[in-house]
Amino acid sequence: MIVPENFDGNVKEVVERHKRWLEKKFALLEEIKSLSENLKVYAHNDLEGIVERYIDEVSSILNVKPNKVSFRLMKARWGSCSLDGKIILNKKLKFLP
Repeated sequence: MIVPENFDGNVKEVVERHKRWLEKKFALLEEIKSLSENLKVYAHNDLEGIVERYIDEVSSILNVKPNKVSFRLMKARWGSCSLDGKIILNKKLKFLP
């Protein structure tokens, strides 16, 4: 067991006090592990080409084409667009089906 260097409490007492919480967390980790074993991981090598085809298809339907499409790593979104016609997409899209 790892505790902070200056911890002066009783480790077993702390573990016992938080036992139910720890058990729930371990159960959740096991559930996630079980679910992840059945997931297929994608890694599209031509994300730009795939996106370009989708944009061409949708652009022809809507009669609107973006001025610029770019990719970057984003933490909280899959993409965004601006009023001046720029689309920014998350590079992590390449891992989706």
